[in-house]
Amino acid sequence: MASYYEKGDIVKNRVFLIMLVLLFVQPVFAKPVTVTLSTSDTEYIPHLIGTGGKFSVDRPGVAVEMLMLLEQLLDIKINFVRYPHLRNVRYLELGKIDGMFTWSFKKKRMKIAVYPMLGGKPDPSKRMFDFSYVVYKLKSSKLEWNGQQFINLNKPMGVKSGSSIATVLREKYNVKVDDMGVKYIPLNFKKLLLKRIDAVVELETAADMVINLNESLKKDIVKVGPSFTQKPYYLVLTHQFVKKYPELSKQIWDAIEEIREKHLKDLLKKYGAYFG
Repeated sequence: MASYYEKGDIVKNRVFLIMLVLLFVQPVFAKPVTVTLSTSDTEYIPHLIGTGGKFSVDRPGVAVEMLMLLEQLLDIKINFVRYPHLRNVRYLELGKIDGMFTWSFKKKRMKIAVYPMLGGKPDPSKRMFDFSYVVYKLKSSKLEWNGQQFINLNKPMGVKSGSSIATVLREKYNVKVDDMGVKYIPLNFKKLLLKRIDAVVELETAADMVINLNESLKKDIVKVGPSFTQKPYYLVLTHQFVKKYPELSKQIWDAIEEIREKHLKDLLKKYGAYFG
């Protein structure tokens, strides 16, 4: 039969073991006080509204409002920050932020970011939304796009700096691209009006709203052909965050799916009323 002192040692050892287990288990399941999510410092109406480091106060954009709903659904606090694209990528790699929105999938990006996956591929059901890129030209232009090739294209095509579409245009279609120093959609449309470029390839929802706000653009610029491409865009998380909070990471992507299905259509309609 164990003595009084032996029993005391047993209790102490058990308490120590329990504390040791909690020390290692808690960080995996606990929620962080704040989740820091970054995005571009460039305006993408209607998804990101406002430029530089801040969003518009009264209407920050569809993407931001979706993530504000995420805060409510999961009872977490999101710290929204905005940086230039290359800094976002670097901070994602270093774990200085917890995630970034919104990013299309490229296999090489998996080295620095975690996508919601299913069967070894990104799970499109967990996307924030789809982006359709379309081709815009002057009404007077003879440029054609039939979904396979460009016809009567003589000058470069304009895209925003850092856009993944520039790579597609160069490598798949062998097209000259002007993507230097242009962060905002109106600047490319200005180049188009000045006939410095033959066309602009841009996100349809964002570009359409810019055009609808400007009478001269509405008068002179039209879409040509079918959509250039359509891609799902995701909220990606850092490897560090997913390793530390695997269950919360899954909850975040599940909640994104729920929010998209229940609220995206209404949010797009709401912002369409503002900018349409």
